[in-house]
Amino acid sequence: MSMPTLAWPVITILLMATSSLLAQTYDFRMLPLPETLGTPIAEHINNTEQVVGAIIHSFDPFRGMAFQADLHGYTTFSFPGADVTVFNGISDYDEVAGHSVNIDVSHGCLIDTKGTITVVDFPGHEGGSWILDINDRGTAVGLYCDPPVPLCEGIPQGSLRAPQGGI
Repeated sequence: MSMPTLAWPVITILLMATSSLLAQTYDFRMLPLPETLGTPIAEHINNTEQVVGAIIHSFDPFRGMAFQADLHGYTTFSFPGADVTVFNGISDYDEVAGHSVNIDVSHGCLIDTKGTITVVDFPGHEGGSWILDINDRGTAVGLYCDPPVPLCEGIPQGSLRAPQGGI
């Protein structure tokens, strides 16, 4: 058998395998978030199927609250004094990473399993910090803006916060 003759069965098998991958179906399920609150934006899901994100007010995109939900229910959260609160990440232990924004400042925040809120401002950048995710060891990652402004119009810089609180 010549080389081109051997190639056709291999190509046929690869095409069949690829077409079966393309034919996969997915099970879409709606989170129980009422539309009256605004537009939900899911940011992250953990391995226990807890979803976090934000619900942006329908008539004012600079107003919104964070949410944590699963298929059975939801809770919302607004950081005290904030116009917008967003949950960006959640660990498998349900520790939440997020940020709050108002007209003047943005602050990163972490919420542990007991509901304790820790404000995380990167040193020298109070008022321009965002926490974007947290892993199962409690290490959080985020960014700060230089200069520190609430909507990060400056140059974003990445940063890491250790579980013990150090940056």
